[in-house]
Amino acid sequence: MKRILKIIGAVIAFFAVIIFIGGESLVQKLFTGAKLEAQWNTAEGDVLKDLSYGEGYRNTYDLYLPANNSPKALMLFIHGGSWISGQKEDMAWAAERYAKEGYVTASINYTRLRSDSMTYESGYVKPCMQSMMAEIGTSIKAIKAKCAELGCNIEQMSIGGYSAGAHLAMLYSTLYADKSPIPIKFQISWVGPSDFNLLFPTPEKADVQGAAPAEERGKFVAQMNEFIYGLSGKDLDVQNLTVEQIKAIKSVISPVEQVNRNTPPAVLVYGDKDRLVNAVHGKKMSEMLAANGVHNQLFIFPNSGHELGHDPEYAERVQHTILEFCKKYFE
Repeated sequence: MKRILKIIGAVIAFFAVIIFIGGESLVQKLFTGAKLEAQWNTAEGDVLKDLSYGEGYRNTYDLYLPANNSPKALMLFIHGGSWISGQKEDMAWAAERYAKEGYVTASINYTRLRSDSMTYESGYVKPCMQSMMAEIGTSIKAIKAKCAELGCNIEQMSIGGYSAGAHLAMLYSTLYADKSPIPIKFQISWVGPSDFNLLFPTPEKADVQGAAPAEERGKFVAQMNEFIYGLSGKDLDVQNLTVEQIKAIKSVISPVEQVNRNTPPAVLVYGDKDRLVNAVHGKKMSEMLAANGVHNQLFIFPNSGHELGHDPEYAERVQHTILEFCKKYFE
């Protein structure tokens, strides 16, 4: 008989706190050496700020239009911040850089876990991974329509992000490559979690009843219920979930578990000294893509952690490779 989890356990709680709380301060430290900033000026194009793609107060995006008035592709970027913090401006460096190369670029906000509430009609009472997927799709549809309004017929795109944003980009690519309002030609992950069972390990034995006063156990269970809702989009009682069910919930939102032969090619970038999102996430994703015949390029920065800030020569290689992917996969 399957073992019933009374409480998910201290191990998952530990990792959840590291990611959910650590992200708020960590986001301020990103890109110290990896972003390769490209100075933007008005002669190179226009930036349309705070455009709306939906009814939620976080359903906004910034659109970067290169001076070249006939761009043929969109490059969409999603911010990180552990799914609970961050903002679209955090990806301005990427949007500016690739707009300078002649592509329409955009960076989006999304309704975040814990930090935000649902302010529009949806099938979800609170933000979750599934609502984020829906928002990404809605944003792409709105961006396509806005570009058409401005005279740009966009029929192909790439999608990428940093950390939590990279996870969302990979997950959207693996789940919706064939259904995206604009066909996705390739994806980019800067230190994105690809495997939630690796990120949040589930102990085989997690019954910790009696380990703390009843009030503390109650708070812990409530927090874990919220955590599971954020992953699954469902109100589930963690005290009545099996280990196998917990793992299955995390597998569904793990890009590495969703890869198939139609998954778009990928540029994968990770830090060998990253203690937040281990480089194993990149290796596993690369191996799974290769096993399905999907072209990918994996970079592991040898001296960098999550901020990718100590290997500028590797950052240059990534920049070159992304532009090569643009030339190869944008028709």
